[in-house]
Amino acid sequence: MRSLIACKLFSCRGVAWLAGGLLVFSSAMPVVAESIHNPMVGPPVDRSKHAFDLRQEQKQTPPIAYSFRIAVDDTKPEAAHKPEASDADALPLPPTTQQQLSPAQQYCSNILDATSAAQIAQQTHSLQKAQKEINDRIALLNAKADVLKSWMKLREDFAAHATDALVQIYSRMKPDSAAAQLAAMDEMTSAAIISKLAPKVSSPIMAEMEVAKAARLSAVIAGAGELAIQSERKANAQQ
Repeated sequence: MRSLIACKLFSCRGVAWLAGGLLVFSSAMPVVAESIHNPMVGPPVDRSKHAFDLRQEQKQTPPIAYSFRIAVDDTKPEAAHKPEASDADALPLPPTTQQQLSPAQQYCSNILDATSAAQIAQQTHSLQKAQKEINDRIALLNAKADVLKSWMKLREDFAAHATDALVQIYSRMKPDSAAAQLAAMDEMTSAAIISKLAPKVSSPIMAEMEVAKAARLSAVIAGAGELAIQSERKANAQQ
């Protein structure tokens, strides 16, 4: 019995719900039909402006600014910092006091210029003396060089007097005749000819001459020979 009553109640509720739904649908149909026949007219809408562009949003994203501070050790003493120019100008200058010199210091300062001048004068005198000694040595060397040049010229003149032709002539003459002619000649020429003769030819000629004349010719020949030896030794030393 109870189940029968429940079935009837459920069927009645279902019919009521179906009737309500049909009533709502029938009331909404005229509005939908009117909107279809009379559509709303308005300005066109740009949908691109309302589009959500992820790439644009990424480009327009402002950069993030990071701020940081360098830690400074404030525990250091202030004396380590360099003073600024304004601080240096602001510092008062110490008062300048003229130092009092002792009598010894005053004496030394007074004679300092005089002592320096005396030292300079002494050094100048020493340099002048050394320069004079050098000049004297140079003059002495020049004089010796002139003497050596004169001896060399004398040797050249001595060798020039005795030609090969004269040597051949006096080498074939008799000793007494050759001695008489050589004694009458200039001593430089006679000595040059005798020095170029062979010893076996010159010795008889010297024997026929006077003793004084032969001695002078021997001295000339010896001097010329010594000069030639000295010149040869000097050339060998330079080599």
